[in-house]
Amino acid sequence: MRAALAHYHILSLRPLSGAYPLAARLAEAVILQAAGRVFESCLMSEYYLRHAAAYESLSPRHPEIRPNDASGEAGGDDPTRFVAFCLDGLVWGGREVGERIAEGLRQVVLERHYEELRQARQVTSRQHALLRLLLDAPTSSVGIRSLCRMSPFSLLYGRASEQTARRDLKRLSGLGLLAVSPGGFVLNRRVLCGGCGVT
Repeated sequence: MRAALAHYHILSLRPLSGAYPLAARLAEAVILQAAGRVFESCLMSEYYLRHAAAYESLSPRHPEIRPNDASGEAGGDDPTRFVAFCLDGLVWGGREVGERIAEGLRQVVLERHYEELRQARQVTSRQHALLRLLLDAPTSSVGIRSLCRMSPFSLLYGRASEQTARRDLKRLSGLGLLAVSPGGFVLNRRVLCGGCGVT
């Protein structure tokens, strides 16, 4: 609340000036970091960029264009809606931090799982390399043509036959490492979750 109110009141000094929104967001970030919300403070700028129209419409208006309140005097801006907007961003930032941490951990665990499968000779070196490529540079889906003709997969399958590529996809799919999608196959990032959905 303090961070959002500081943001609002700094903006209200001169909201039409380009420097004041920057100073307001900086003050907000400093207050959030002092409260231990370091990661969320970094993500708030992303939130404001994604919701630029709402940010602008909820920001306080310059005194010269601010409508009169019920008493007929200038002013009357209420920070409630702006503060609620900022708090929504903080909630979004907390969820985003959690998801990004989970994705990083998921990647480390999957790398280890793929290496264990390779060492146990359940997957070949080429299949292992394909899994690593899909993990490091995820695409929407991969099929026979993309394996044989598109970079970076063509480095693995450019000289192999389509039958080899088809066999590798079938093997990895059978192990649950790949899932069928409309355009071919996608990496099953939740293969170790035990019953949770494929993403």
